[in-house]
Amino acid sequence: MENSIKYLNNKQELDEDTFDNFVLDFTASWCGPCQVISPHFESLSKEDHFKHIKFYKVDVDENEDLCQEYDISCMPSFVFLKDKKKIDVQTGADIKKLREKIQEHFCIQEDKNENLVEG
Repeated sequence: MENSIKYLNNKQELDEDTFDNFVLDFTASWCGPCQVISPHFESLSKEDHFKHIKFYKVDVDENEDLCQEYDISCMPSFVFLKDKKKIDVQTGADIKKLREKIQEHFCIQEDKNENLVEG
C-alpha cells in the first residue's frame, strides 16, 4: 500500500497548513509497535468521515524539536490538535482506541438522547 501520509518536518509546516484539525503519529523506523499500527493509521487517514482531519507522521529521530514541543516520551504517540492546539495524546498501538479518540475529538456524534453534539 502506498503511503500517502506526509512526514511533518517542522512546526512551521504545521503552522502554514490550511487544516485546523490534526492527528500526529510520532513514530520511528526501529519501533516494532509503530510499524504494526502504521498501515491502520494510513487507512484511517483515507476514510471519508475523517477527510476534514490532516494526518501526519513525525519521525522522532529526525524531529527532536517537535518531540519536545509535544512532550513525546514513548512511541507510538498520537497527538490530537484542534485549531492547531494540543487537546489530547494517546500512547501505544491500540487502533480501536485511536479511532475512538479521533471520533470523540473531531466528529459529530449522537448522544444518548439522539441529539447531535459536537465531539
